[in-house]
Order: sequence, then structure tokens, then C-alpha cells
Amino acid sequence: MTADISSVKSVARHRATRRVTVVVVALALVVVSLAVAYPRGMAYWHGRRADDAVRAEDFEVARAHLALVLRIRPDHRPSLLKLASIARRDNDLIAAHKYLAKARAAGGTDDEVRLEELLVAVQEYGWRGNDGPLLDRLQRAPTEAARIHEVLANAYYRDYLFGPALLQAESWCADEPWSGRGWQLTGVLRSRMGNRNGAIEAYVKAVECNPDLPGVQTGYATTLFRTGRPAEALHHFDKALELNPWDREARIGRVRSLLQLDRVAEARDGARRLAIDFPNDTEVAGLAGRAELLAGDAGAAEPLLRLATSQTADWVMLHDLQQCLVRLGKRDEARALEPRVAQLRADLDRMDKLTGLIQESADPAPRLEAGRIMIRNGRKREGLAWLYEALRCAADYKPAHAALADYFEESGHPEAAAYHRRQAVGP
Repeated sequence: MTADISSVKSVARHRATRRVTVVVVALALVVVSLAVAYPRGMAYWHGRRADDAVRAEDFEVARAHLALVLRIRPDHRPSLLKLASIARRDNDLIAAHKYLAKARAAGGTDDEVRLEELLVAVQEYGWRGNDGPLLDRLQRAPTEAARIHEVLANAYYRDYLFGPALLQAESWCADEPWSGRGWQLTGVLRSRMGNRNGAIEAYVKAVECNPDLPGVQTGYATTLFRTGRPAEALHHFDKALELNPWDREARIGRVRSLLQLDRVAEARDGARRLAIDFPNDTEVAGLAGRAELLAGDAGAAEPLLRLATSQTADWVMLHDLQQCLVRLGKRDEARALEPRVAQLRADLDRMDKLTGLIQESADPAPRLEAGRIMIRNGRKREGLAWLYEALRCAADYKPAHAALADYFEESGHPEAAAYHRRQAVGP
């Protein structure tokens, strides 16, 4: 009987020990699972937050979340590629190259890496010689079409190719209608092409999508001002200055709006502060000179307006200088400026007409004329872009080659001049 009781107790102890062992092993498995799953779960969570930040176009937050993903999974190729793309879109090309190299080393499909390499090349070196492969990819309807449209739109815009840039920007907005950046660029380009109502429409959407995006409020306000709505413009210039009190364009726009609203004293104060902050800026000098002139101080206006017109071909500034000289009794000097003022006004009127013609057709002739006007008035880079735009419409358009030959001869580039001269007189 005693032996049986001992045997039962032994079995019970054995079972208890087994239960403890099972519980300990189970707890250990839970701990191990958590140790493995928790970091991956956190990586997944940060990856989703990064995607949300990219959608909101907050690249700084997106990069921070992806950096935390890489602390957990340093060789996670999709995160490396995302970081390369975001850094490039944030104009941090050094970081873009770094993450792209790591993504390449992590293995996987080469096509994704190759696409990002092409995007970096266009953003870093420009579209010439680099946009062909991207345009080919667009014809194959890639999943990253929006990124291609974005890069090409900005690359063409940097070279003042407004037509091709606008086409790409509008395609970007069609792919990503939530993109404040896309609508902002579309607004800029529509404004440059003379479509001010279309520009306002684009800026309204940009403000709705991303009101804190740098430049959106300023661009919207500038377009409102140009369409004769200075009170509304002033409101949005003030919004822009709430985001960045040192925004030069917003400060200039605010002064112009105040002058238009006949709030001269306020405008004069703002213009004087601008002139202190930007002492050699001809645009600022012209605006400050106008404010002084409207305030009745021709003596203070004269040196500002002389500085403004010394380097800038702007008929408004020249006209202001004329008025200033008349008030100071320098009538002969004022009359001597008349032919230059008349030419500039005629050029401005002609550019307005040419802009309309350019929007309506791919005829290279108005683009050639626009280029010549810009170059004649000292806006050489923009003029050069219009000449190249004429050649995009017709690669063998001899008058455009002749104008380019003249330009490069005058600017000291004999090889480029010789090339275009041959094209101009060739078969």
C-alpha cells in the first residue's frame, strides 16, 4: 500500500514537472516570437507611416520613418529604393546616390534600380541625352509614370521649355490628383504660358492639397495679382509670409499689392526693408523706387530707379525713371529714354501675342521670334530656351539655327556657332 502511494506521488510530481516545463517552453517560444516579430512589426508600421508621409509630400517625415526601418532591416531593398526616390525628390542627390547604391547591392530586380538611375540622371544632368529612355518607358505604361512625369516636367521647365514641361506636369496631376507639388508646377507653367485662369485653377487645387507647400501661396497670390485681384493677392501673400517671413517673392508681391490698393505708406515701409535686405537686387530697387516716387520723394527714388534700369530691360522701371527725372527738372534726359521705353512696350505687347500663338500650334516661327525678343532685352537664357523650343517643333528649321549661330558667336562659343551655321545653310 505504501509503495502504491509513493508511486502515485512520483507520477504526480513527474506530471507537474512536465507541466512546468511545457509552460516554460511555451513562454520561451512567446518571448522568441515577440523578439522576432516585434521589430518586423515596427518596421512595417514605420514603412506605412513613410508611405503616408510621401502621399502628404512631407519628405522629411518620410525619410525619418524609413531611416528607422533600416535600423531594424538594414538591407531591406524596397525601403532603400524608397529612400533613394524620396531623397531625389527632396533634391538631396548625394543621399539619393548613396541609397541607390545600397539598393543595387541588396539584389533583386534590376528594372526598378535602372528606372531610379534614369530619373537621377535627368534631375542631375538635365534632359538632353537623358530623356529618351524615360519617354520610351512612358509608352510602355510603367507603374512609376508619375515619377517620370515629375522629373521630365521639372527638367524641361529648368530649360524654359514651357510647352513640353506643361504636358508632363498635367500628366503628373492626372496620375496623382492629390499632389500639391504637381498642381503647383502646373500653375507656374500655365502662368508662364499666359493661361492665367488655368493657373488660378491649378493653384486652388495646390492649396487644397498641400497649403503648407513652399511657394504655393506665393504663386497663387502672384497669379491673382496679375489678373487684377490685388486684395485677394495680398491675403495670400500674407499667408505665404506666415509660413516663411523671409520669402523674397512674397515680400515683393505684398508691396506691389499694397501699391495697387493705394496703401502707399505701408508699401513704402515694406519696400525700404526689402532694399536693405537686398541692396543690389534690381527688381527690388525698381519697386522701392516706385514706392518712393508715389510717396512724392523723387530724390530718394532716382538712385533706386537708376540702379534698377542699369541692368534690367523693363519698360515700367524706365517709365518710372522718366517720371522721376521730369519731377527733378531733368527733362532732356527723360526724353532721351523715350525710344527705349517705346521699344520695350512694343516687345511686351508682341510677347503677349506670341504666347497665344505658341499655345495654339507647334509652329516654330513664333518661338523663334520670342527667343529673339528675349535675347534682345537681356533675358538670354530664356531667349535661348525659346530658340531650342523652335527646333523641338522642327529640327531642321533653318532660321532658328541661324539665330543660335548668331547668339553663340556673340557669346564666344565658336564651335557651337559653327555647328548651327552649317545647319542654317545646309541642304
